[in-house]
Amino acid sequence: MYADGGAEKVVGEALTDLRDNVFLVSKVYPWNAGGQKAINACEASLRRLNTDYLDLYLLHWSGSFAFEETVAAMEN
Repeated sequence: MYADGGAEKVVGEALTDLRDNVFLVSKVYPWNAGGQKAINACEASLRRLNTDYLDLYLLHWSGSFAFEETVAAMEN
């Protein structure tokens, strides 16, 4: 959404050697909020942010996906 992931890349570069000192948050957008799309979106964010975990992953809103499908993806 923000510069086609460019904002996450900039943040990832800025956090080099600082990751343990920050609380990192990202979010999934409604067009990716269900099933494997949500998992793929999270993995792409992790790659761009150059980290292997997020402290908090937010749901922007569930869009057209069933809420249960989104919750199941987030639990993965």
